[in-house]
Amino acid sequence: MSQGSAVKLVAAITPGRMTTGISASGRTLRERPDLLRGWAVAYMRGIRDLQPPQLGVSDPDRLYRPDHLAIFTKYLNVPEQVLRDQVPYTWDPDLVIQGDSIMDIQLTHMRNGVLTLDQPVPLERMVDNGPSDYARARLGRLRS
Repeated sequence: MSQGSAVKLVAAITPGRMTTGISASGRTLRERPDLLRGWAVAYMRGIRDLQPPQLGVSDPDRLYRPDHLAIFTKYLNVPEQVLRDQVPYTWDPDLVIQGDSIMDIQLTHMRNGVLTLDQPVPLERMVDNGPSDYARARLGRLRS
């Protein structure tokens, strides 16, 4: 974009929806649940530091604080302006997994031929709420 070869088409990807999800293998879920629970607590703390409690809302002043930018530029190895030119990702600060959104995405990909499944994969085979439930129990809910 800084070279004039592209323009930002949208200011928000999916207002009111989470735009980021995390995956773990079934093996990790079975064999290392303590690791995932601890990770979920740390992840929730980080999310709450980066954005306000409203679902799907970013706060550029919080997201691009100097301490955050130092971390992003160091570990992503991109200039600050590249970060500022992106549509900000949003997370659910309570780590509530939006099953309806996951199912909608799956059905959309099936209709478009990206997924060639006879039937949709049931949500309970794709989602384990255990780590996020644990994090909410430890840190509390921000949203009601």
